[in-house]
Amino acid sequence: MAEHDALNENILLRLARNSRLSAAALAREFDVHPATVVRRLQQLRERGVFDPVSQKVNLRALGFDVEAFIGISLIEQSERALHQFEALLESLPAVIEYDMVQGRFDYIVRIALKRHADLQGKMVREILGSGFVEKSETWIKVPRDGTRAQAV
Repeated sequence: MAEHDALNENILLRLARNSRLSAAALAREFDVHPATVVRRLQQLRERGVFDPVSQKVNLRALGFDVEAFIGISLIEQSERALHQFEALLESLPAVIEYDMVQGRFDYIVRIALKRHADLQGKMVREILGSGFVEKSETWIKVPRDGTRAQAV
């Protein structure tokens, strides 16, 4: 198994969104045998990337060094616009979770990326350039150990 291959990344990003997914559900989603998912999860547990007890994914161990939160205000708040915007968020692998909120923004979106450059390029193009966003503000998470991800 490649240490950071696409299947491992996809499994872990899905588990980061919903840690209660079964191996069978993940296997169906990624068109692999359930035993493959079980074996991968066991290896990821052994490497400390996924903790089944806390049901948390260690995104940094997988190479996702940048976690950020984006506050987003939408141009329109109709049911149709909200549904379309949420469908967009669901389609983006970098989006770990999102919530509709009250206050200055309509949504808070948590994302995980491998490099700071991806934040500028991918997120600006995919979320902010979607035609839904009126304004946004981004906060980059500082890891608890005090280290900062290197800008590339």
